[in-house]
Amino acid sequence: MQSFRNKIVGNRNLVRDLIGILLALAVGVSGQLILADPLKVLAPELPMLSPQDWPGSQFTIELAIVNGRAWQEERSFTQSIVLIKNKTIIAEASQIITWYADLTQAAAAWNQHKGEPYYGFPIVARSTGNDKPVSMLFCGPPVPDTPGECSYRAYWEHWYTQVTFNMGTSDDFTFLEMQKLTDRIDQLLMSAPDKPCQGFFCTGK
Repeated sequence: MQSFRNKIVGNRNLVRDLIGILLALAVGVSGQLILADPLKVLAPELPMLSPQDWPGSQFTIELAIVNGRAWQEERSFTQSIVLIKNKTIIAEASQIITWYADLTQAAAAWNQHKGEPYYGFPIVARSTGNDKPVSMLFCGPPVPDTPGECSYRAYWEHWYTQVTFNMGTSDDFTFLEMQKLTDRIDQLLMSAPDKPCQGFFCTGK
């Protein structure tokens, strides 16, 4: 009888040890995934440009957190991509995007930034919203043999973004191509979720 009891206790200990090992493995794998690319877990659905949207481009600044002070109320991220042809940088797009939990704060951010001049550049395109994001495109006047610069600002529901385009003197990146990218930004904003992510890693719950 004592031997039988010892066997039962031993089996229970074995099961407990196996459960512990499995939990440790699960936590370890999750930890590796998070440490390898934590922002993919914390913010997997950001409406930001990527090299897939701009053939021939690549990241120069990977996705980074700009503001995480009030994580449940406001989150800001940035990244930059460049277009390279014949080993030469033709153009660059640097984007900052901010998510606001409160829709009124997102609207307030737009109202604040829309009136801010961008180096005195004129507004060359504007959208008043309705079925697309409210937006403005500022561009500097063309100067011979001088790289061009434009700034695109757009707002949609919980999201506000600003993208700065720096263009070389080459004709390899035209104004029409830049407008295609701003159209793509609008699409990304309109398809963005109400929150950058869900679950424990976002809310702690």
